[in-house]
Amino acid sequence: METPNLFKFATSELSQDAFIAWLLSWANPEYKGGSDKHKALNKIAIDILTLFFQKSGKKLPNHIENIDVRRQVNHIDVLCVINDTYAVLIEDKVGTVQHSNQLARYKQYLMTKQHQPFAEDKIISIYLQTHDQSSYDKVMEHGFYPVLRKDLLQVFDNADNEAARQSDIYANYYYYLQSIETAVQSFRTVPVHKWKRHAWKGFFIYLQSQLGEGRWKYVAN
Repeated sequence: METPNLFKFATSELSQDAFIAWLLSWANPEYKGGSDKHKALNKIAIDILTLFFQKSGKKLPNHIENIDVRRQVNHIDVLCVINDTYAVLIEDKVGTVQHSNQLARYKQYLMTKQHQPFAEDKIISIYLQTHDQSSYDKVMEHGFYPVLRKDLLQVFDNADNEAARQSDIYANYYYYLQSIETAVQSFRTVPVHKWKRHAWKGFFIYLQSQLGEGRWKYVAN
């Protein structure tokens, strides 16, 4: 029986910010012990941080002594400080795209903030997009590294999901991401006249991958 999913109602970037902050908070070393659920969520959080570091060409510290996760620090969606040394800067998107030179501003803020400035090589700049967009060229020009829905799902699919899904919050988010991916890939099996917006996105993403070029975006009627 399918039960109500929180994230079908909490669809805003602020809601996803809260989930990402919640999940990364499980990387705190105190959660390595305890129940199977706690240990599974701790492992997933560390795997997500490992993914972020790998995307930026760096290696997550072998030991996380402390982790501080905050939201909306100078308009940064999620800021995760590890061992008082590394700043994981997350710009979170659910279908919208970067604007107003925001990526450069956020990074500059961390390098010049008064109380705890970070060297550029200690900033892990992540552009998290759980829906879809045509190009990430501008994102990478600003030194941000795209992490996409498929990247998160790959981590989740390789996790101890039986234990982690004891958490309704995690389970709801996992199933929600799966539902988006299923909708995007539905163009492969659903008749064209029944395609909805996600199917059209999936089709254009597929065309773009086959052509090796091109751009697409939503155009209002």
